[in-house]
Amino acid sequence: MWNCSCGQYNEGKFCTNCGAPKPQTTLSTVSGFPRRRDLKAEARERVSKQRRLTVNATYLSIVGVSTLISALSASFMYIIIFVISLISVLSDRGLYYNYEEFENAFLSRMWWLFLLMAVLIILVEVFFTNVYKCGEYSVSLHIRRGQELHTEHIFNGFTNYRHTLLGMLRYIVFLSLWLLVPVYGIMRKYSYKMVPYILMDRPELSPREAMSYSRAIMHGHRWQLFMLYLSFAGWYILNALTFGILGIFFLFPYFDTTVAGFYEAVVKDYERS
Repeated sequence: MWNCSCGQYNEGKFCTNCGAPKPQTTLSTVSGFPRRRDLKAEARERVSKQRRLTVNATYLSIVGVSTLISALSASFMYIIIFVISLISVLSDRGLYYNYEEFENAFLSRMWWLFLLMAVLIILVEVFFTNVYKCGEYSVSLHIRRGQELHTEHIFNGFTNYRHTLLGMLRYIVFLSLWLLVPVYGIMRKYSYKMVPYILMDRPELSPREAMSYSRAIMHGHRWQLFMLYLSFAGWYILNALTFGILGIFFLFPYFDTTVAGFYEAVVKDYERS
């Protein structure tokens, strides 16, 4: 027995009311939940249906912008710190009796400024990189749902900047705190792994509600998600051997779309129960 979109219940292959064919189930399930191999197979299918050039350009942009921002911010801050330290020490050069004292003073001031640089880099991560990262989750949902993909979707995290920023900040704090708990904390953090997808998919939920919703839909599915991640370990080793090229052109869209499929599966399982 299946229910047609027109509301008619049928037993055959076609609707007796409107003639529509019985919808095909693309995922085999165990106890109503998709198996890993089926999630991965459907992800490969969804990625292949997108325009390959668009997918490659999108993920090249995701990796490129993240790397560029990290490299530029670190390099710029290092140069500023070096120049400030040098000027500061040179202005007091009359206080040093030999080169060794001069060098020690210079390194001492560099050390404190490096601590400041670390703080500034963390601020860049919090206020830009984490919000930008949400664009990758948005892209994976577009691919998963067969929606037309555009490279500018990588900036979707900035559409509702304050909401995304607070949600990701709360998410990172919770994950960091759970990592302080040996063994149990590692698995417990998987309760919140769907938060970035929820922030992109359901912007009407507050950051607190997104955390609660993630915990609710992941109840009973944490181990499955852990095993799904683990099943990609070999691919990530190969990606390292190719210096990230495999990730841009195959692995990252494949992995992201698979996890997006997992997100949709846990949402359906939660709403069905």
